[in-house]
Amino acid sequence: MVMMDANASARLKRRAATVAHRVGLFLAMLFICLPGIWIVLSSLRPTVEILAKPPVWIPQQVSLDAYIAMFSGVGKGGIPVLDYFRIR
Repeated sequence: MVMMDANASARLKRRAATVAHRVGLFLAMLFICLPGIWIVLSSLRPTVEILAKPPVWIPQQVSLDAYIAMFSGVGKGGIPVLDYFRIR
């Protein structure tokens, strides 16, 4: 009976260590990915929300205007981004 208690205790400690490890990895990945998420969210919001004080964490309006302007081409005032990736 003493052996079962030791095994149960070891399993419980191993499970707690696994949970703590996974929580730590999740927090580390959240910390690492947060700047990228912020960049993507900022690219989808209007300039007014980007420059707002206090900051707007979740966009109220989602807009693809920045991407449309970027890929619209030189004739419409944009930068020819697709030309930079074209193989010559």
